[in-house]
Amino acid sequence: LEFKFTVDKLQGSLYKADPEGKKEDQLLVDLIAETFYLEFYQRAFDMVADVKLRALTVEDHVEEAPAPEFKNLISSEEQEELLTVQFRMVNPEHPEFQSKYEGIKTNLDVAVSTINLMVTRKTLLTLLDFVLATFAGGDGKQQKAIEEAEQDDDDDEPEQKSAEPQQQDKIRIKANLRRIAVILNNDGIRLATLSLTSAEVSVFLAGKTMQVGARLGNLGLVDDVNQGVSETSALRQMVSIQGDELADFRYVY
Repeated sequence: LEFKFTVDKLQGSLYKADPEGKKEDQLLVDLIAETFYLEFYQRAFDMVADVKLRALTVEDHVEEAPAPEFKNLISSEEQEELLTVQFRMVNPEHPEFQSKYEGIKTNLDVAVSTINLMVTRKTLLTLLDFVLATFAGGDGKQQKAIEEAEQDDDDDEPEQKSAEPQQQDKIRIKANLRRIAVILNNDGIRLATLSLTSAEVSVFLAGKTMQVGARLGNLGLVDDVNQGVSETSALRQMVSIQGDELADFRYVY
């Protein structure tokens, strides 16, 4: 079984409605994704899904008439694929299950290239307020009732006998980030740019065991207020940490 699916352009808009219904809906952001590609195939011993996204843009409509450089909350460079995801599930009866796939049933590989994030105070607070009002609204009574119902269900469940131990499935997730830049915008004044140009995250699950590892490198904070000197000048380098092992984190549970 094999199929391929491609979307040249996908656009969605996020609106905020007036609680009293007297005003028109307020447009907050537009999300534009370009060249979305999905390929899926299933064979006798494995199943694979490949996802690619060429470019992603989130346009800010909270700020009124922002400068062109502050228009996009999220943007990417179109020289290469922004996002690639490969999902593979292998049958343990595969002839090369141990030699090639190291006995791991599920593999997920994610790669992200350059992403620019624009942090605008008014827009960020508006979106945060929208999220809280939409997904965390109410006085908490409904959530409390749900929690009490779930507790009653847990108390009523009969004790189950422990089943015989089965072979534990293994899952491995890898994510690589090439570059992410966070730009601080203060009412139309570009304050600073925080950039991280190397990040690797891996997660390994085997039954009740979990291993998480992360490695960060090449961190820089550039002063964008002082435009009198070059960006590479030491006078604008507020923080500069070079090397692929800025932070190495490992957690085993």
